[in-house]
Amino acid sequence: MTLERPSTKKSGEEQPKSGEVSRREFLKAGTGAAAFVFTNILAGKTVEASLAVEKAVNKDRREGEPKVEIEIYYAAHDTGADIKELAGKIKQADIFAPELFGENKQLLDILSGFSEGKISPEEFFQARGLDIQNIKEGFEPFSVALSKAIYNTQKIIVPFDVPTGHLLYSRMEDLGQYKVNPFLPFSKLLASYKRSLYETANTQKEREQLMLRRLLYLKKEILRGALPALVNKDRVRILIFLGAVHTGVYHQLKTRGEAVSRSFPHMPLVFGGTSEEIMRRFMFRKEVNDTLVAKGLLESALSFLLYGRLSEISADTLLKMQFLRKMAAAFTPQEIEKFFDEIRTGGKNQEETRTATLEQLTNKGFHMPSSEEELKDIAEYK
Repeated sequence: MTLERPSTKKSGEEQPKSGEVSRREFLKAGTGAAAFVFTNILAGKTVEASLAVEKAVNKDRREGEPKVEIEIYYAAHDTGADIKELAGKIKQADIFAPELFGENKQLLDILSGFSEGKISPEEFFQARGLDIQNIKEGFEPFSVALSKAIYNTQKIIVPFDVPTGHLLYSRMEDLGQYKVNPFLPFSKLLASYKRSLYETANTQKEREQLMLRRLLYLKKEILRGALPALVNKDRVRILIFLGAVHTGVYHQLKTRGEAVSRSFPHMPLVFGGTSEEIMRRFMFRKEVNDTLVAKGLLESALSFLLYGRLSEISADTLLKMQFLRKMAAAFTPQEIEKFFDEIRTGGKNQEETRTATLEQLTNKGFHMPSSEEELKDIAEYK
C-alpha cells in the first residue's frame, strides 16, 4: 500500500476521459498589455535584480507613482468550495497572481484569455472532454473553479511562481514523487517521512524567495509605468492566492515595510493538515518532535484510506483535513506505531486495512459521518 491521497474525481462527472486539466497545464498566459513586461520574468533574466528594491518604496515613492497594495488570500485549492470567495476578491483587484507551480507562457496565455473573455471555461473544458455544466456546484475541480472566477474580469494575470525549466522546478518535482512506504519498520518509516518533509520545507522556502523576487520586480515595473492600463491609478491592488504553507510570504513582505494584508476563507483557520504544520515549523526553524511527525504520518494514512469517502459528502478541503487531523490526534505515539506494525505484518489488502482502521476509530469514539453537517459537528468546524 502506498500512502498517497487518492483522486476525488467521480467517473463521468469530475474526471474527463482525457484526464482533468491540471493547474500547471490548463491556464497558460501572456496576452494583453502585460505580456511584454513578464517575458523577462519567465526567462529569469531580471528576477535577481529585484532584490535591490528599497524596503519602503510605498512610503518614499515619487510624485505620480501609485501606492501598491498587496492582499494575500490563503485557502486550500482542490475544489470549487475551497475558493468560493475568490471571485469577489479578484473583482476588487487590478492584478491577480495565483499560485501555479510549473507555470509557463502557454498557461499564462489561457489564463489571460479567460480574464479577457476570449476563452469560455465551458468551451475550453468541453474540448477536453469535461462537461462542467453538469458538475455539482462546489465539487468542480480547482482548475474549473479558478477559470470561472477569472472569466471576463479584465484583470491582469501575472506569473510569480516557479516556472517550468527552472532548476527548482525539477527538484520539487522529484520531491513530489515521494511516497510513504508503510512496510518499513516504524522507526525507519518515521525518519523517512520526517526527512521528506524537511527537504520539502527547504525547497518551499526557496520557492517563496523566488515568489518574492518576482513580486518585487512586478512592483518595480508598476512604479516605472510599464503597465499602460495602470499608469493613471493612484492605487494598484495586487491579489495573491496561496496555500496555507506559504504564510512566510506575508511575514517577509510585512518585514520589508510593504503595504500587505492577508485574508482567509474560514476563522479560526487550521493551516492545512499536520504535514503542512510540520513543514511550516521547519520553514520557521521551530522544533519538530517525533510525536508530531507520528501524528502527521497517521493522518496521511487516514487520508489515503478515508478521504475519498469523505469527499462524497463534502467538497470543503479544510473541513475534511480538520476531521482527519482530529482523529489522528486521538492516538498516542505507541498506538500509532502499533497501527503501522499491523499494516507491515498483517498481510491485509487496502479494503481490509480500511475496515480495520474504521474499527479502531470506532473504539476511539469516532464514526464516519453520513452528511456534511455531521462531518462539521464531529470536526468542530464552525
